[in-house]
Amino acid sequence: MKSARMFFLLFRAICVGITLLQIGQFSHASEQTSATRLNSAPTMERPFVVLIQATDKLEDSPWFQGIDSYANNAATSLNIDFKHLLTGDDRSEIPKVLVNYIHNERRPDYLLFANQIEIAPGILQLCEEMGIKAFMINSPLSKKDRQVLGEPREDLTNWIGEIIPDDEQAGFELARILIEKARENKQANGETGKIKVIGISGTNATPASALRVEGLKRAIAMHEDAELLQVVSARWVPHVAAQKYRLLVSRYGEPDVVWAANDDMALGVLEEARAFKHMPAIGGFDWTPPAIRALQKGELSASMGGHDFEVAYALKILKAYHEGRDFLQTSGTTSLKSKLTSLTPETVYDHSNFLTAIRETEVDYATGLSALLLNKEDYADISIDQFKKNFEASPLADGAK
Repeated sequence: MKSARMFFLLFRAICVGITLLQIGQFSHASEQTSATRLNSAPTMERPFVVLIQATDKLEDSPWFQGIDSYANNAATSLNIDFKHLLTGDDRSEIPKVLVNYIHNERRPDYLLFANQIEIAPGILQLCEEMGIKAFMINSPLSKKDRQVLGEPREDLTNWIGEIIPDDEQAGFELARILIEKARENKQANGETGKIKVIGISGTNATPASALRVEGLKRAIAMHEDAELLQVVSARWVPHVAAQKYRLLVSRYGEPDVVWAANDDMALGVLEEARAFKHMPAIGGFDWTPPAIRALQKGELSASMGGHDFEVAYALKILKAYHEGRDFLQTSGTTSLKSKLTSLTPETVYDHSNFLTAIRETEVDYATGLSALLLNKEDYADISIDQFKKNFEASPLADGAK
């Protein structure tokens, strides 16, 4: 495995070198590398962080909009120079877009990114060659890439860390809530028999989707009265999820639970299910504004979310690292986990008011983050819930209630 890993890294280095040469920046990057590699000495200069996302625009994605809002507000509060760079979704072009930005605009101290469409191998090797610190959030490596790339600071020394959602546990928790809701519905209607569950996954190439499905299957195995009929991929697309739901209903009859790997697909199923006699318990992930509204109306039964707020935690970690306080020394690990929080019709109002406040107003994120990540135990609860508790305990909380 070690030889395979080294071969992969060598291959990636060659590919990155070709990319750099194509845009005339190889010599520029090489001159910078020795001066910036593994620079952990404290500095009082404001860090410059670039967040890259594999999309062309934010307007069509409430998920990307949430990350943009959290990141900009956190960077302002934490005194960080910040750029949100949209690279497009062509995986082969993303390194070129990034290097062009570095050449023509400004070289970042830190690159923050999510492993959308499995961009991590190319981005991490590029940062290694250019001597830029990299920090990954939100989307984990595939098992194959993890075997090759290893852990942060193992082979790729400029990859300083990651915060990744515990997607398997979140998938389990969503399934548990939906099964419980379906059980209540069956009892209220005097129905008996197994709770019939269908799963709608994202893309097979997305590790987060696969982990969430693993959590779903673990929940089914722990509930004897639940039966998983089938898991199908809808590629994260609402109308595809609706089509798959119609197909599965024709195959199995109407289910009691529809577990979806994101809110968009859950809402697609919700619209399709209105045409049938029976409304199942439906839930997804991401806390998108349309899903929040559906929860408030009682149309969705649950949504798991808050993991987009990892970007604020990551900026807090990078600011401290820039000042010479390495999170590895406190947490004992470079691979951190975040917790997703469940929203239901019963809990959505309290959280949605807070989300509106921190997304749409300029609250002092530094206040909410100041008491976080000070001790090893703090790293066991990286979540928007923990931020909310700290923020509401502060004198500024009145503005966000």
